[in-house]
Amino acid sequence: MKKIILLISLFLITVSCNNLNTESRPNFILIFLDDLGYGDLGSYGHPTIKTPNLDKLAYEGQKWTQFYSASSVCSPSRAALLTGRLPIRNGMIGSKTRVFFPDSQYGIPDSEITIAEKLKENGYKTAIVGKWQLNGIKIKAVDKNISQDNKRPYEFGFDEYSLWQLTKTKDLGERFANPLIEQNGKFLPRNENAYGPDVVSDYAVDFIKRNKDDPFFIYYPIFACFA
Repeated sequence: MKKIILLISLFLITVSCNNLNTESRPNFILIFLDDLGYGDLGSYGHPTIKTPNLDKLAYEGQKWTQFYSASSVCSPSRAALLTGRLPIRNGMIGSKTRVFFPDSQYGIPDSEITIAEKLKENGYKTAIVGKWQLNGIKIKAVDKNISQDNKRPYEFGFDEYSLWQLTKTKDLGERFANPLIEQNGKFLPRNENAYGPDVVSDYAVDFIKRNKDDPFFIYYPIFACFA
């Protein structure tokens, strides 16, 4: 699976992260897209695909034309983005499986330090919406409406999360139109009238409104196929 990412709002978290003061704490929204080809956006030269909102972000900000993802697939590339370390160093790449699914037994190591953890130390409110996929999650836990004991975003610096979970179904329509949403430790009731992208995006907007007076960080990794 070929994967090129677009970072719409990206920032560098280095030594300066430990010296942020009240006056110099901007808000950050990091959007990470699966399976987006380099030339798939209007702002990158596509002749027929119309992406006016993304194009506006590019024109008002920056376009990075020499940038590479740390991996060609989901889990290790996300881990690299969050930790600033190559997958071979943060333990998120293997010889057989490189992407985590609901039955996966392992995940991102506790020892890794994420962007969210460092920003939280500096007074930021943090949230992730969209796609986690940095460890497995037992879907049968839905019956109890409580997330099982695999590592969740709370343990990696995120105050809140609203995640659209993968299910082992061949029916993509069910994944999108009847999404399984895990939100802050619990699963929302299935709603056949709901649409996955809308559910997590609405949560992000609500998070921004609730934290408009505080510095905040939103990490929004978007699923393939609907970006």
